[in-house]
Amino acid sequence: MKKQEKSLVKKSNTLINAKYSLSIIETKIMLFIISSLSRDDEDFKQFRFYTKDFLEMCGGSFENYTFIKKTFDGLLNKKIEIEEEDQIVLCHWLAGVTIKKGYIDVGIYQGLKPYLLQLKENYTAYLLKYALALQSAYGLRIYELLQQFVSSGFRVIDIEKFREILKIPESYQTKHLKPFILEPARAEIAEKTDISFTYHFMKRGRKYETIKFVIRKNKKSNKSQTQSTDVDTKNSEEAEETAMEGEEEKKQAEAIIIEATIVENATIITDTIPYVEIIDYLNLATSKNFKATIKKTKELVKARWDEGFELEDFKSVVDIMSSKWKNDRKFNDFLRPQTLFSDKFESYLNAKKKDNRFSDRTARNLEVMKEWYNETEEAEAPKGEQKKQQEKEEATIIENPTIITEKIPYQEIIDYLNGVASKDFKADMKATKKLIKARWDEGYRLEDFKSVIDIMSSKWKNDRKFNDFLRPQTLFSDKFESYLNAKQKDNRFSDKEAETLDTIKSWYDKRQKRKMKEEEAGPVEQEKDREEEKGGISLEQMSKICNENENCDNIKIMMPYCKVCENYEEKKKALRQARKDILTIEKMF
Repeated sequence: MKKQEKSLVKKSNTLINAKYSLSIIETKIMLFIISSLSRDDEDFKQFRFYTKDFLEMCGGSFENYTFIKKTFDGLLNKKIEIEEEDQIVLCHWLAGVTIKKGYIDVGIYQGLKPYLLQLKENYTAYLLKYALALQSAYGLRIYELLQQFVSSGFRVIDIEKFREILKIPESYQTKHLKPFILEPARAEIAEKTDISFTYHFMKRGRKYETIKFVIRKNKKSNKSQTQSTDVDTKNSEEAEETAMEGEEEKKQAEAIIIEATIVENATIITDTIPYVEIIDYLNLATSKNFKATIKKTKELVKARWDEGFELEDFKSVVDIMSSKWKNDRKFNDFLRPQTLFSDKFESYLNAKKKDNRFSDRTARNLEVMKEWYNETEEAEAPKGEQKKQQEKEEATIIENPTIITEKIPYQEIIDYLNGVASKDFKADMKATKKLIKARWDEGYRLEDFKSVIDIMSSKWKNDRKFNDFLRPQTLFSDKFESYLNAKQKDNRFSDKEAETLDTIKSWYDKRQKRKMKEEEAGPVEQEKDREEEKGGISLEQMSKICNENENCDNIKIMMPYCKVCENYEEKKKALRQARKDILTIEKMF
């Protein structure tokens, strides 16, 4: 075992960057096997694991064949995904395992030969003893990833790629990488291996995109390595090859760094979080006296800052929620960091600011009038531009009939929601994308999302109680189908008024059809129709409509002429006047 620890682990760089998830024991088993391979081997040989060596590596003191069987059974079923320029390789680590008393025979899967045997370029080698000293699976993988660029001194890697390589669960957000993965790995690697590293996150715009690792040789480990053991001749030659290859890796790494540096809007996070400025702004807006040095307050501000929100976002939340709660005795006490900077920060940021100049009812009426005016202006606008745009879109579709893009239009959906509902939601939020994808997978498409936004905006946009529910969490939830089939509200009239006007319009259309028949018919038939009119059917229908809606302002012009009376002359006079008023109502449509 001790002799084996002096061996080198030699892997191709493609294999080091492969995607897989192994436990710490499974990883050490594979490294132990790989370190036994010779540079001259052309094929995999059967590797024999002695039970005592295996238990020594795992920290056990007695032979437990149940544990051994369970461990190798799990490793035998683990898969690895290797990405190359022109292909993706999916395979297992082991081809087979034979467990006997005192030893274990293991065969490596033949598909791994290009990545472990006859390596002359694009590979990384390191001492096995440093890998065996680590006790964290994430730490061991990070050690390998950094060893690949140890000669250049730094490595830049996309956060998403980093998560895929290490198979980090989706429940770990970007803010969790530092405390749960990177910091423990940094401390352990610096203490137990021949290298150490520091790191910082880089962002493009408002979102973290990459991590930059700065790698240094660990002087203590180098001294102990010189004093304790010498690597055999074969390993020394391989180490020299690795050093020569390191020059090429250095050039590649420098190219990566230069590329990452010149990316538009890429900035290294060196700015400090403006705790004092944020809390001072809160105190000024709310007439409070909070302190920026409180640990809980700083943790909340930092958590939101790490999610990509900036100073202007904090100020906006303070302004919006102050306009709602400052003059409300029930909610004034909630104007505090624990509430404003909590997990509901984004909802507060997209809430509608209250206009304190008007009461809720007046503000709602003004919104209705404004919307009605805008609809009128749009209706009167020339339709030529719309027609040209439609023709242009149809021509584009005809030119590209074979292009089928099933990519989910997250940005377009959220932009449409922001435009209709006057909000400012982000399309890259994980929860929002998850909801949209769930509905998309159910078969709904872009037009369905737009329809739901239009329908629910017509109902909730001018309602102070429900305006805050115009958000992705509500609109794109499991109730999506119900929202899609809801009836769009006409904000110009109440439900009862709209129903009455529909009845009047229907009656008027029937009357116009009858009038056209009269023009086509002769004078005898026209006289019969006049006699039928004396029956007062139209007056009774109109009377029924008006008697059910005596408080309706939209048809009050008809009230004096719709009452049923016994005198035919008055009926005739009322009918004549009603016909004139119908022409007035017609203009409403």
